[in-house]
Amino acid sequence: MRGISNERSNDHLIGKLEGQMEFMQQQIAALAPAIETSRKESSDGRARIYGELEAVRAEIQSSKAELLALKETINAHKSTIAMVNIWKERLIGMIVMLAALSSAVGAAVALLWKWLLAKLGLLW
Repeated sequence: MRGISNERSNDHLIGKLEGQMEFMQQQIAALAPAIETSRKESSDGRARIYGELEAVRAEIQSSKAELLALKETINAHKSTIAMVNIWKERLIGMIVMLAALSSAVGAAVALLWKWLLAKLGLLW
């Protein structure tokens, strides 16, 4: 009797395990499309990121080339820029000198008028 009971127990356990395995296979089958979709989205995302990265790299190379061209242009025109700076300094000096000279002339004219008015007796 014990042999039959053990066989039934074993059959029952095997049946339970088979049921659990079928349930797990169904879960795996249900998850497979989601996993495949996720894998494809990841692959597409990586491809997009790599594409953007290449675009950024190309833009950096272009910017470097423009910067080097600008540097060469500035180096080629350094003497001209230096001359412009020299003339700018000279112009500022001339403006200051002109302001001082006009102040002196104005003071001299005022002094002359004061002296003339004093000689004529019109000054109090």
